[in-house]
Amino acid sequence: MTKVLMNYKAKLLLLSKDIRFWIILLFIIRLYGITNPPLDAASTWRQTDVLMIARNFYEIDSNILFPRTDSAGDLSGIVGVEFPIYNYLIFLVSLAFGFESWYGRLINLIITSIGTLYFYKLIKNYFGESSAFYSSITLLVSMWFSYSRITIPDVFAASICIIGLYYAFQYLEKGKAAFLFIFFVLSLLGCLAKISAAPILTCLAIPLFINRIPLNRKVVVSLLASVILASVCYWYFVWVPYLNSTYQFGGYFFMGLPVHVGFQQLIQEWSPALDQFFVTPLKYTGLAVFLASIYLMARNKLWAALIAFLLPLVAFSLFIVKSGRWFAVNDYYPLVSIPI
Repeated sequence: MTKVLMNYKAKLLLLSKDIRFWIILLFIIRLYGITNPPLDAASTWRQTDVLMIARNFYEIDSNILFPRTDSAGDLSGIVGVEFPIYNYLIFLVSLAFGFESWYGRLINLIITSIGTLYFYKLIKNYFGESSAFYSSITLLVSMWFSYSRITIPDVFAASICIIGLYYAFQYLEKGKAAFLFIFFVLSLLGCLAKISAAPILTCLAIPLFINRIPLNRKVVVSLLASVILASVCYWYFVWVPYLNSTYQFGGYFFMGLPVHVGFQQLIQEWSPALDQFFVTPLKYTGLAVFLASIYLMARNKLWAALIAFLLPLVAFSLFIVKSGRWFAVNDYYPLVSIPI
């Protein structure tokens, strides 16, 4: 009996160190109330916006290039917003089962759970199993715990970019064309779905300086990254303004502020802005661990880890400045920075 109990405890201990166990466990926990209406605090209007566009794909026009809302009065409702791949997935599920608002919750939960697994695998490959495990646990119990089952595209887009980043590094290491294709498609869709998720991909600059990686692979990844950047710029800075001007429903989608205006607003709102970035995602215990980690990385001269943190952080800071005071008041704005 004692031997059986010892074997049971050993297996339980081994299971508790498997990140897949925690991902599945927290996935199951968050299935509770998955069919609830989109009435979560601080994001009801944002979820409604996503669902309006998804339902109009289902009921009116399925052309993904022309997202449509219900709040335009006598106008058509066609408006420039984020590339509606998330909305379109809700629409595709609705084709099979009929439209329901909770599909968005389930899709988000599935994609973010997969994204967490790839987050773990990516870190494990370069910083070891221990760092990967605790980083992934931190991610799972951060704001991602609740927002990964809410119908907004932020965590969804960040997860897709993380998976894309993993396959980019796999291609650079192994040279398989399939990895390159997955990187390009997922990274493109992730950045289009939420432009603020794009800083995650800045980590691709690191392998450009690693001599053992063949030059031709670096060139190919750089070219595809340029295509992704050009496509994202075209959607947000050409197509979105075109839709807004053509269908006369401009101002619905927040495109950010001039840099100097956003910076001035952040100076005025410096305290809530700092809370939003440092405290809201991880709370005070997580913040203490985070700051201690930065200190230890610097003291131990873990330059690769520091660069992997600082590159996307600097890129994300541009999004913060462009957001201005809205970064300080919208809880979901820092979501895509948590993996960083």
